[in-house]
Amino acid sequence: MPDNALTGPRSLAQLIALWCSACLRADVTELVSLYEDGALMVTSAGEVLEGRDRLGEALRDALACLPCAGRRETRRCLEGNGIALLINAWLGEEEQRAPDISTGGLGLMIARRQPDGRWLIAMDVPQGTV
Repeated sequence: MPDNALTGPRSLAQLIALWCSACLRADVTELVSLYEDGALMVTSAGEVLEGRDRLGEALRDALACLPCAGRRETRRCLEGNGIALLINAWLGEEEQRAPDISTGGLGLMIARRQPDGRWLIAMDVPQGTV
């Protein structure tokens, strides 16, 4: 895996492509590298997780439950002043391994351009619940 600190996503399209690719490969290490150190994630239960370690645990659990974790499309991307809001649609209603996790619906991400030019995820609300 390339060191994302040196070669990370330089555009929002690249960030989205890397995120989806890492999901499809269930590569939690690469996924976590696409988030800021102090990134926040809101779980489907409404719990707010902070930091790469906590996000890594949640992502690992989600990837174990969702056979289509990487199947999503970005419906809308609003960018300005180095901040972007990504509105993502989760695709499909494949068989789930965990009944409390939906494989369809909307998710939200806020990404921020870093001083070195990379785009990283600052906040993630995968199932659109706050």
